[in-house]
Amino acid sequence: MNDLSPAENSQSDYKHSKGVYLMNFDLFKLGEFENINQSTYLKGENCRAIFNELVTDVCKVKSCSKWELSKELSIFYGSERSTMPKFLSCKDYFPVYLVSKLIQFLGEETKQKYVNQFNESVQYFKVGTSHGWLKFPQNMSVELAWLCGAVAADGWITKEKSGAEKMGIMDFHKKALVKVSLFFDKCFGFKPKVKRHIHQNCWQIVFRSKPITQFFTTYLGFHYGIKVYDIREPEAVKKSNFRLDYASGVLSFDGSVALDGKVSLGVASEELAKDVCNILTEAKLKVRLVKKENTQQTIFFVNSEGLLHHKDSTKWISIFGIDTEKGQRLDSLVNGFKEEVVSEEDVLERLKKFMNYRWKKECPLNKIFFVLKKKGSLKRQDLLKITNLPHVTFYKYAWILRQANIVSCYTGQFWRGFENTYTFNYDVSSWRGPNL
Repeated sequence: MNDLSPAENSQSDYKHSKGVYLMNFDLFKLGEFENINQSTYLKGENCRAIFNELVTDVCKVKSCSKWELSKELSIFYGSERSTMPKFLSCKDYFPVYLVSKLIQFLGEETKQKYVNQFNESVQYFKVGTSHGWLKFPQNMSVELAWLCGAVAADGWITKEKSGAEKMGIMDFHKKALVKVSLFFDKCFGFKPKVKRHIHQNCWQIVFRSKPITQFFTTYLGFHYGIKVYDIREPEAVKKSNFRLDYASGVLSFDGSVALDGKVSLGVASEELAKDVCNILTEAKLKVRLVKKENTQQTIFFVNSEGLLHHKDSTKWISIFGIDTEKGQRLDSLVNGFKEEVVSEEDVLERLKKFMNYRWKKECPLNKIFFVLKKKGSLKRQDLLKITNLPHVTFYKYAWILRQANIVSCYTGQFWRGFENTYTFNYDVSSWRGPNL
């Protein structure tokens, strides 16, 4: 195991997602590899007026009429005779290849004027004639940065032999995917469905949408196929004020919260681990980058300190989001459980699911529970001897019982120093469990 941590305290002041920096996307990148049969189309409130002005300026430069320009473009692209006149005169949407071609006829100063005007005015885009219109995200945002992190962690993009492009993301936690669906709707005006996986015990979102897949591959640095070893933070995110939102997206899918409140991220991509580690360090959070190697693969971990009594616990909860399973898990460990329970069996079953305890041997939490239920009150050393648990294991499970208000802990002063006394609470009505 190798510690690869950067300096604990970054010198740069970190701005959270409420910063004002906007990363504009140059929509004409979508036209770099296009042809007339498979094009990206643009639409916006003022685009028709801007396009009319563009056509007029091009005709002046070339000293030709609109009809002559239309004929020249039809021959150049080999399109049907009626296609170009419609675009030049009446349609309210335009292919990127045509706008880009017309702009090339102009001088540099005029050319840049139209590029800026179209970038500011375009509101919707689509690829080909069979797809519906989607919103075009003109700037980096909280939602788009978070989606980038989510896709970097557990998403994928594929291109099929037929030319269809598919995008998907999966996770064990439904709330995380509901958030993905909501953010796709906010960024693109498209709300994919969250469904159960047919063969695995998890949830997934899978959809076909060339506009979205090409947006992610063109502007955000994603690529088709396997990405697990070379995924990294997109440049558009790195240059924005939304880096912590990107890290939040990664952690929401590939992160984990241990019973001692430690947050951990394990990924195969060294670049992704370094990116997230640097983002969290800039946010004044203490994390370490650790490399673990075995015979099968190398995994890079970004680990926090235990957060049960830590001043940074509130910031970590906000990074996950209190509306997600992992955010709620960390909140319960730090601030206690809040759901009422009806019986001893109910609370123990809830806590077992919360801990995700799957071993066949008796759960350490049950050991502590039943010993204290029988004895009523015990000092820590006596409780450790009876349960025969290691100190670290005992502390984690005793803490969960304390957060459920089943056990209380009193620190008293004895002749040898300070000693913890654990006392069982027999009032079931005051017990609390996790919300599952």
